[in-house]
Amino acid sequence: MNAQSSAASCTSLSHFTLALILMMLLAGQAPALIIVGKGNDPVPDNNWPAGSLELANLKTRVGWWEGPPFGGGQHCFLYRGDAKALQEALDLFAKIRAPRLDVFVHDGGPSESGFLKDEKDPKASTRVDWSFTVWNPASWNQLYNKPSSRFSADDPNGGFHKGVEPPRMDLFVGGNGIDLASIKMPAGVTVTDERASAAGIAGGSAVIADLYDMETSKPVAGAQIVVRKSKGQNAYETAATGTADEKGHLLLKSVPAGSYEIVASADGYVPRMVGYAEFRGNTLKRYTVELAAPARIEGTVADTRGKPIAGVNVRADTVMASNGRGYPMTERKLVTTDENGRFVIEGLPRGSVQLFTYGKTYAPLDVLAAHAVPSHDVALRMTATGKIKGKVYTKEATAFSGSVSANPPKDPIGKWGGGMRVAPDGSYQFDDVPPGEYVLTTDGRQMPGTLITVKAGETTEKDLVDR
Repeated sequence: MNAQSSAASCTSLSHFTLALILMMLLAGQAPALIIVGKGNDPVPDNNWPAGSLELANLKTRVGWWEGPPFGGGQHCFLYRGDAKALQEALDLFAKIRAPRLDVFVHDGGPSESGFLKDEKDPKASTRVDWSFTVWNPASWNQLYNKPSSRFSADDPNGGFHKGVEPPRMDLFVGGNGIDLASIKMPAGVTVTDERASAAGIAGGSAVIADLYDMETSKPVAGAQIVVRKSKGQNAYETAATGTADEKGHLLLKSVPAGSYEIVASADGYVPRMVGYAEFRGNTLKRYTVELAAPARIEGTVADTRGKPIAGVNVRADTVMASNGRGYPMTERKLVTTDENGRFVIEGLPRGSVQLFTYGKTYAPLDVLAAHAVPSHDVALRMTATGKIKGKVYTKEATAFSGSVSANPPKDPIGKWGGGMRVAPDGSYQFDDVPPGEYVLTTDGRQMPGTLITVKAGETTEKDLVDR
């Protein structure tokens, strides 16, 4: 068993996805991360289960988007209509040929989607009465199921090493939305009612959780669930807290409305991020959580000649537990090497991690290597770095105002690459570049003669003319 909850409805993006987009924006690499469309012009099939296309192209559709970043393949369709229109959509949904069809019911309808905002028309409606989400299986497997990839292990709401998410509909009922009592749920669908009142829980939103020891499968009595909101770096505001009984079971009531992080913890266990959730005033979220006992990893960092490097930061990334699944941490584990190049990282679950090292004038090697936890003799290597600098001109010999990038000519996965906006005078400089060959491009365009070689401890100068 792993931390489980329904993924975020497709009217919005998860906190994790938003964080990835922000990271790409800061790196100047944001084009086409999310593709958005409005209206109900027909869309083509993208390797979806049979019957999906008919639902996707209903005339009640008011918009759609495709994501997530770094691969796409998740198609989310947004609809607006009355009970009769919703019934038509549900009946079509039930005809989709898939091993499982999920329907999630949310109270406080309708929902609102930022994807429907119109900068030219501030009064444009963003109302969504229901949505339909379907994945291209090839995209899902590329993102989440490649044996060599750990990229999404840190996403608590993601699908890391899980089967393809079934087609799903999210219904936003009650409030000013559609009355669910007027809807006949078709046969063949699995309904998850995320309304606390439907489970007989009064007093607003709630969390139900069952917590287990990952190694023994025994319940963790006294474990806690904390519902919290980030208030800045390593600062949080707690909205609600609950404690599990002797069976590891927990019912947390009266969770205030809002968007929160859900964290599980217990004495003698590594805290873990369970997920992100929106509570709409009458929301029920259910979780099954496995907690792992803490372990440590230690080792040394040295340069390519074997000389220890002091003062280097070592960070634990993409943490995986002994069950082969991601174990999202509640805080980033970061330490600094001592005068002998040694480091110790404690408070990790048994399993494996990737270790990322960084320090001035040094760059990491073997960044994709996985290291067992616990370990006592990990040997990490770093290489001395060089610099790339120069100026970019237009073909009219004036200063260029776009971006410049430096990337390996082939096999970029696990290797250094960078991009930046040039200075007002057209100058640029990349520091701490690992030795090797790089291709320089301006605004994504490569010009002849822009393959350069960087050497340790040296500065490679290259002026460019944007064509």
